[in-house]
Amino acid sequence: MSKYTSETQVKVCSFARRTEGDEVTIGDLRRQVFLTIPTDALVILDGLAEGQTVAQARDCYQERYGDAPDIEDFLEALESAGFVSVATEGDEVAPDPTGEPTPTLRWLSPARARRLCQPAAVVACGVLVATALVLVATDPATIPSPAVLVFKHYLAPLTVAMFVFAMAGVAVHELAHLAAARAAGVDSRIGVSHRLWIAVAETDMTGIWLAPKRARYLAFLAGPLVDAASAAVLVGVVWGQRHGLIALTPIELQVVGACLLLYLLRLLWQCFFFVRTDFYFVVAAAFNCGNLMVDTQNFLHNRVARVLPSWRAIDQSGVPEGEMRVVRWYAAFWLVGRAAAFFSLFAVVLPVTWQYIVALVPLLLGGHSRYGVVDGLVFGLVSLSVQGLGLVMWVWSLFRWVIERKSHAMATG
Repeated sequence: MSKYTSETQVKVCSFARRTEGDEVTIGDLRRQVFLTIPTDALVILDGLAEGQTVAQARDCYQERYGDAPDIEDFLEALESAGFVSVATEGDEVAPDPTGEPTPTLRWLSPARARRLCQPAAVVACGVLVATALVLVATDPATIPSPAVLVFKHYLAPLTVAMFVFAMAGVAVHELAHLAAARAAGVDSRIGVSHRLWIAVAETDMTGIWLAPKRARYLAFLAGPLVDAASAAVLVGVVWGQRHGLIALTPIELQVVGACLLLYLLRLLWQCFFFVRTDFYFVVAAAFNCGNLMVDTQNFLHNRVARVLPSWRAIDQSGVPEGEMRVVRWYAAFWLVGRAAAFFSLFAVVLPVTWQYIVALVPLLLGGHSRYGVVDGLVFGLVSLSVQGLGLVMWVWSLFRWVIERKSHAMATG
């Protein structure tokens, strides 16, 4: 028997909305949860939000459309997605304030952002990338090997220079996302987060899911497009040096090559869409799955719950069948990708980090090291602090997840 009886009042969470044809996408921006429902269902939701009982909302719908809706099942599905709940005594039935992010860089108005994101700018970036691909095809050795990242001289200043360059590149990448989102009329802000144990900058543009699909694609691809165009310029410099058009000293060529390789590695990282990379969001948008990551994790959780009785299953009845088909194949990719990532952590990242720690500790103890004091300390502070930040944020997120899971288990008995 449904908990939503005729006289039940329902608490409706605040949600943003966007109508496309006979469907409307509603979104809780704080939780980054989105759901597509028929447009006429808004009559029910808006009525409940105004304080109507379930019976009154049903009568309003029937009066307008001539049919009696299956409102109980509809509300159960909405509850599973966190949009509604039974109002208890003392609850305010009216929606909570919206959870839109506080925008940063207010000087970048929507009008200015639209000028930056004109089709001509996108075409120009495309031309640069296409030209670089042609140059690389004529001379594949233009792409540097990983050896360019190993500086045998001037380690301290070059480490600082590469760090500054990397941070500047990240800033431009995120500004591109922010500009594209702002051009679509979506408030956004730049912050720091992590993907697994890797610290990342990110642009919170949650509301972009309520924008037209074309605007969504541009917002998600703006960062990689700027990275690819920047890499294309560096490809031109390296190619020009190799063919006698530009004169660079060996150290200058190494620095340019290292910068180019950093851009290429950043683009490669975006292909790892078993975490929330830019290309992951493109895939999610292509299949209209605004909650692809969460739905996949809940899907896998429910598979484990079949084996472990202590794990309570999560109701996914509100997820449309079309989205569940995408979730099922994405779950396999999610598992394989996470397994590969953990393998790289224990096989590469941690062993390499440990080697640097072993090499740098003697400097702190006054012993012998293959690095000079300044070189070793600067390299260690920059490299290990960045890596350490990501690891600390990841471990802290795991700790919070365990605490939240225990608290939920105690609350539900």
